[in-house]
Formats: sequence, C-alpha cells, structure tokens
Amino acid sequence: MIKMTKKKDLSRSLEDYAYQCVTRRLLRRVEGFLDGKPGFVILIAQPGVNPADYYPAIAADLFGDDYPERSNCGVMVIKTGEKQPAILGKFDADCRLRHRIVVIASDRECIPSEIRFSADTIIDVPPVSPRDLKAACKTVLEIDITAAQAKEALKAPWHLLLRTLRPGRPIDDVLSRLKNIPVVSETHAPKSRAANSMKLEEMHGYGPAKEWGLQLADDLGDWRDGRISWDDVDKGLLLSGPPGIGKSVFARALALQCGVKLIVTSLGQWQAKGHLGDLLSAMRTDFARAKNMAPCIMLIDEMDSFGDRSTFTDRNKDYSTQVVNALLECLDSLDGREGVVVVAATNNPNDIDPAVLRAGRIDRHIALELPDGDTRLAIIKQISGIAISDDEAPRIKQMTIGSSGADLAKMCREARRLARRDKRPVDENDLIIGLPKLMRVEGEFRRHVAIHEAGHTLVGWRLDAGEFLGTTVFDWINPAVGNQRVGMAIFRLPGTGARMRQHHLDRIACLLGGIAAEELVLGEFSDGAGGDDASDLGIATTLATALEAQLGLGERLRYSAVSDADDWERLRRVDVKLAARVDKVLREQFERAKEILSDERRLHSAIVEVLCNDGKLGPEGLAELEVSQMDHDPIKAA
Repeated sequence: MIKMTKKKDLSRSLEDYAYQCVTRRLLRRVEGFLDGKPGFVILIAQPGVNPADYYPAIAADLFGDDYPERSNCGVMVIKTGEKQPAILGKFDADCRLRHRIVVIASDRECIPSEIRFSADTIIDVPPVSPRDLKAACKTVLEIDITAAQAKEALKAPWHLLLRTLRPGRPIDDVLSRLKNIPVVSETHAPKSRAANSMKLEEMHGYGPAKEWGLQLADDLGDWRDGRISWDDVDKGLLLSGPPGIGKSVFARALALQCGVKLIVTSLGQWQAKGHLGDLLSAMRTDFARAKNMAPCIMLIDEMDSFGDRSTFTDRNKDYSTQVVNALLECLDSLDGREGVVVVAATNNPNDIDPAVLRAGRIDRHIALELPDGDTRLAIIKQISGIAISDDEAPRIKQMTIGSSGADLAKMCREARRLARRDKRPVDENDLIIGLPKLMRVEGEFRRHVAIHEAGHTLVGWRLDAGEFLGTTVFDWINPAVGNQRVGMAIFRLPGTGARMRQHHLDRIACLLGGIAAEELVLGEFSDGAGGDDASDLGIATTLATALEAQLGLGERLRYSAVSDADDWERLRRVDVKLAARVDKVLREQFERAKEILSDERRLHSAIVEVLCNDGKLGPEGLAELEVSQMDHDPIKAA
C-alpha cells in the first residue's frame, strides 16, 4: 500500500516556489504520478541552472511533511563531472527500490545509460514562466504584479532578478533597476571577440539584410513602447548564402542592435537530445524559452536539414514529417510567438519545405552575396585594424576575390601571427605575404579580354538591352580562384514594365556579344563564356529555355514548373524538340550579334583600345567614342 502525503507549498524562498510551479506542472504530465502512482521521471535542468536548485521544489511535492527515509519516494541530483560508479551507487542506495523516483540531471550526457534507459520519461525543464513568477511574488513576497510586468522582469538574468525582488519593494522599482543590467547574448556557437562586440550598424557587407535588421530594431523598439502592434513587425527571415559568409555573425550583431537576447539552435542540437520524443521536447522547450525572453532573436542554423516533406522517401518518412510538422506548430503558436523573431540560416534554400516559408512564419528571404572589393577592405580593417594604403588597395581587392568574411578573418589571423613572431605591430605587408600571388592581365591576353567585353558593350548599347553602367577589364586575376571574371560589361535591367519576346532576344544577343566579337576579330572564340550557370552562355541558355518552355513566348504556349538549373537541364534532355528550339534561338542571336559588330567594326576597335589602355569605359566615354567614329564615317555622319 502506498502512503499518501499532503503536498507542501514552499513559501520561504521565491526561487523554490517558482521552481515548484515549474516542476509540478511537468510532473502532472505523468499520469497519476503526483497522486502516488509508481513511476520514474528524469528531469533535465535548464542550461546554466544547478540541478540541485530544483530539489526542494520536487521534494516538497513528493515527500510533503513526511521524511524521505519513511516515504516510498526517491529524489536524486546528477551533476556534470560526477563519476559514473558513484552515481550508480547513490542511485542504488537512494532510489532504485522506491516506487516513485525523480532524477534531476545537468544534461543527458552525464546520466549513466543504466539509469537513462530504465526511466519512464525524460523531460527538459523549461524556464520559469511569467505565470510562475507572478504566483511566487504573490505567495512569497506578497507583491501583486501583472503578467506583463512578470514577462518584462524575466528578461533579466535569473540570479539578478532574485536579488532585486524583495518584500515590499514595488515592482516598478524592480523593473527600473533591471533596465540598467547589460544585455548578454545566449548562444551555443563559438564566440568571436569582434563579432560579439559589434552591432549590426557597425558591420560591413550585408546589404539588404542589414537594412532589414536596422528596420527591425526600430520596429521592436516601437513595439516595446506600444506604438505599433506585433502584427506590424517582421517575424521571420531566411538568410541564405555560401558557407562562411557570416549568417551566424549577422544574427549576433542583429541581437545587439535590437538590444535583445539571442538563442542559437539547430535541428542537430535538438536531435542530440535523444529519440524523437526528446527531439520534439527540446524544440518546444527552446521556443518556450524564447517566448519567456521576448523580445528576443532565435537563430535556427542549417534550416535545410529539416528537409521538404514532398521529397521524403519511405525510409524515415514518418519521423521526418513529424519533425517538420512540429516546427510548423512552433512557428505558428497560438499567440503568434509574440516578441520572438526567428532568423533561419541555410546554404541550400531550395531544400526547405515551402510551408516553413509561408506568410506569418519565415516569410522573407534574403540571399547574402560574397563581399565586393570595397567591403572586403572594410572588413579587413575592422577585424585587424590594418590601414591599407591607396597603392595596395587595388591589388588586395583582386587578391581577395571570392573570399568570404570567414576567409578574410583567417587571413587577418595569419597576418597577426606573422607580426607576433617578429614582435612588432601588424601591417599590410603581413596581410599580403599570406595572400595568393596574382597574375597580371596584359599583352595578348588583355587584348583578348578587351575584344570580348567590347562585344558585350557594343551589342547591348545598340540593342538598348538595359541602362549601360560601364565596362571594366581587370588588371590582375587570382589564379587560385576558379571561373574568375577577368572583365565585365554592366547593364541595369528595367525593374518593371511589359517585356515582349524581343526584349529577351536582345538580352540573349547581348550575352553572346562577347564570343561573337571573338569569332569576328580572331576567327574563333574561347571557352570563357561558359563554365557554369552564371556564365554568359549559361544565362543565355536559361533565358532561351524560359522563352520556349515557361514564359509562353516561344513556338508553344506552355508553362513548365522549374526551380533551378538542374530542372532546366533535365527539361531539355527529356524534350528533344525543346532542346532544338533553344539551340535555334541561341544560334540566331549569335549571328545577330555578329552582324551588329560587323557593321560597327570601327567603333568596336575603338572600344577595345580604350579598354586595353585604361581598363574601363563609362557611358559618357562610350557616347563620345560613338560621336568621334561617326565624324570619321561620312555615310553615318550624313
């Protein structure tokens, strides 16, 4: 027979009472456990909380006014670092033969497998909620506070909050004191001194993402002050980009800019908790923790690891579907996760379930790009403090083409290491020593590049394929970087307006103008126009395929749903007639570009000379060249 004891409410300690509210709610999930039914529960303490802090609360509910040795209950604490034989010995002595057992552990890893596998359930302890704090203040301190005041108070570190709340002290006074406590970011990610100390407004290279983040900081401030509702605040952002581009650094800088806390997590961290039930519990606990800290930023790294439900195979399909569904529930939540902004990071945005990106969840997507030359110099100066001279700046820009923020940080570390070895301040020479050697673009190679870029320039200018912004031939290239641009002709496309078939054909002709010029002047063209999806030939092929298979501007009125280059290629391979029509469009526009250049040989040659000598040509310079060539051509002048 099980002896029933009266549950005891703790009233001497605010901390104990608050923890009793939390743990009692958890133990009620186990059917009949608090009423005397046998069971074995393991509780995993909040990160940073001593598991022994929960002991008085749990003991009060299990033992009541009875003594532990006379009851049929066992409560045990396991801390990180304890030896497993000692843990097992203590468990056998205090708990193993008891009807009701509660083990409180620092984390799952410190629990011996013999204990972990014999438990009925393992539950992650959530943080103290505003409702828990409100009840504890009322009972222990005899202070009445509102739910909103409790929520505001819980933004402060727990240990400081406990010391600030005192009997008879008005809650407004408590909140006023807590506002002076500096914000501390919470993150599982490795900490970088520079990244952790800078706000977003101080960062370089984030473009539209930085603009979004600064606006979010303003909106969160207005929301906290009651000037706007939560419905007017962006609730989610998907950041995509290559590895090392700084997605996690962005989230830390954003949290500092907004003056809020940061929670960093991922599916991998949740999976490390154990089986499916543990994973889902860890996920929900993190979202609950974020809501208790609101306003806060929650970074979910490697978002594509959740997968797309439409691509799941029979193997593990049920498991993966439940994980995605649980994520959607957490992103929705009944209160709209008020105060929690979710930033998701990924290298592969196409692998994310579309439902995750639905309006109201993570509905804004910004693709981060590798930093341009000026931004790379600014990042180097920010990380290392090295002032780069005007003489060396162009070379360092070229030497760092294709480098991410992480690559630049590594270069700066290497430069500082060289300076430390010689016991002197770091300078730009230390940086240059560690960079790859450049190859100068000169001689016949430079002329070849100028012919190619002049072809793009002249064809695009004649067809009005966009607003001409300028053409450049680089002085240096980095041999270590594959598929590197040696020059470029830039045309800005119109943002709006009706685009007929001819508009797209003009773009294709402009893209093929480079190799058309090479064949016209040199008798053949090189492989520089191909190589990847972003090359001249790659973009032209995609445009021609879209005309015929998606935009309804080809021989057939047909729409094909495609999302990436692989889909386009698969479509051409499956439909042989489509591939033939695409080839026909490309060949016709190639010949058209050659015809334009043939009629404009004199102007093309003049553009080539300017690019060879000066390395660049702007809109005004091209217009002047055109006028000067017309003066030398009596027919065109007339």
